[in-house]
Amino acid sequence: MPTKRKGANLSRDTNKSRSIRNRRAQRTKEQVQEEDTGARVRMAQLRQEQLDDTRAERNEVMRLEQRQSHRFTVNRRRANDQQRQQAHRAFVATSFLRLAFQYEPDIEYYAHSKVVIGAMDKKCPYCSLLPMPNEPHGFLQIYFMGGEDSGSALANRVDARCGYNNFDSFFARRIVSELDALLNEHNELLKISD
Repeated sequence: MPTKRKGANLSRDTNKSRSIRNRRAQRTKEQVQEEDTGARVRMAQLRQEQLDDTRAERNEVMRLEQRQSHRFTVNRRRANDQQRQQAHRAFVATSFLRLAFQYEPDIEYYAHSKVVIGAMDKKCPYCSLLPMPNEPHGFLQIYFMGGEDSGSALANRVDARCGYNNFDSFFARRIVSELDALLNEHNELLKISD
């Protein structure tokens, strides 16, 4: 067997560590208190011996590190908030673009925070849906005001609209009657007044 080198045994069972353990185990309470008090006094002396400059320097370094970490977290939060707001704006914009082509009567669009529906009491000075006086109709204008859903009332409304717009064909009458039925079905204002 090879011989043991000096200092090769680094475990807890070295002779020195064993003797220290035995000495500590044989101490009385007064000796333990004296050693603890001595250690406290030595640490207090070491702290007092530290120069005020090094302590102030260390405190300044700690303050700077805290400021930098605070700035970093604030900037990160700000960037995250901006990204979240941009994503939300983009989502709202795309959802409104999609909704422009898919009207759902069950959805209350007027309740959305981005939708503003004002009173219809102002006339646009630049354009109008009404034809100019003494001008031919440039586009189809049919006013749907609702009314009874009986067969004769519907036929009277269809006759009035087709007569006003000079529609004589069967297909035009059919389109007007289907439009009337569709608008009466999905017109929430008509349902409220009933």
